[in-house]
Order: sequence, then structure tokens, then C-alpha cells
Amino acid sequence: MARCERASLFPVVTLIRGSTRPWEGRVFPRIFQRSRFEGREAGSSVSLRIVRADGGTEIAFAGHITEQFPLTSIFSSLEAAAGFFSLGATGYSATNMEGHYHGMELHSLNWTVSPLAIDEAQSCFFDDQRRFPPGAAELDCALLMRGIEHEWHSRPDLYLSSTASYLTTQAASRRTTPHPMRLCLASSEGGA
Repeated sequence: MARCERASLFPVVTLIRGSTRPWEGRVFPRIFQRSRFEGREAGSSVSLRIVRADGGTEIAFAGHITEQFPLTSIFSSLEAAAGFFSLGATGYSATNMEGHYHGMELHSLNWTVSPLAIDEAQSCFFDDQRRFPPGAAELDCALLMRGIEHEWHSRPDLYLSSTASYLTTQAASRRTTPHPMRLCLASSEGGA
């Protein structure tokens, strides 16, 4: 089994509207690694698998649309979950330089979600028990967005301070040590 060495905190690839070929899209920035996306929709079921260039699975998810929002969720309702995530549109991903994180922001021009019942969920990052002991990171709920008109915008990069005690938008010094984690890609399609 291939070891997961990548971490991504936010999707970073946009596809040209109507395109089904990711290489036609705009990629932010140039630090991300090539991955293959295997997405499927059949009736009320959806699945996505992101496969690294070495053939290992980065992320695998399968679920189906449901009317019932999970009673075990920390959110009291679908509306509360959607509202929370609509406010958290900025994310940061580790770059190839230690202590340097690239920012991206999703601008959704319309925002609608449906609850998904989770059939399968795997993440080589969150499933790594060296990073997260059992029970430290648990999947709360899954939401599906379809046909969302959106744009991706670059945000100021963040840097770990020289004391490693806080993040700042100012680089403390030029680092030349590559970060041990590389990034995975995630995508967002305008019409899917």
C-alpha cells in the first residue's frame, strides 16, 4: 500500500464551464501534483475517488441522496450545516516549502445543498492513525452541491512564524527546505 504523503485543506482546481477535461481548466497555483478523478452518478448515488499518480487512493467517497439529515450531526439541521459551510469558503493547503500555506477562496454565486447518506468514506490523510488517533477525527455529515455557479480566488499565503507559534502573511525568511507533504487535487465542476 502506498503511503499517503499529501495533505490538502481545500479544493483548488476549476474546470471551464461545460468541460469534462480537467486539463482545460485553470489551476492555482503550480505546486499541486497530478491526480486522476473517478466520479460517478447513478440515480441518487454519487461517488468520487481521487487516485494519485502512483496509483494509490487519496480520497474515496460513496453516498446517496437522502431526505434525512443525520441525527448524530453536530449541526441541528441541514440549514445550519449549509450556513456554517457557506461562511467557510477560504482554505489553506501546505506547499512544497515548510511553514508556507497557499490560500484559496470559493465564491459561490448560488448555494444549495442536499444531505447525503455516507456509504463509504476514506481519506489517506485523516485515516492515518499517526496523525489522528482513533476517534480524533470523525466524519460528521456529507452535503452535495450540484450546478453551483462559482469562481475560485487566490487569497494571501500564510507563513508559520520563525518561533512556530503563529501564522502570518509575511514570510519570516526564504525557506529552501521542501515540506514533507505534497498536495492532492480536488475539483469542482460547474454543472456536475
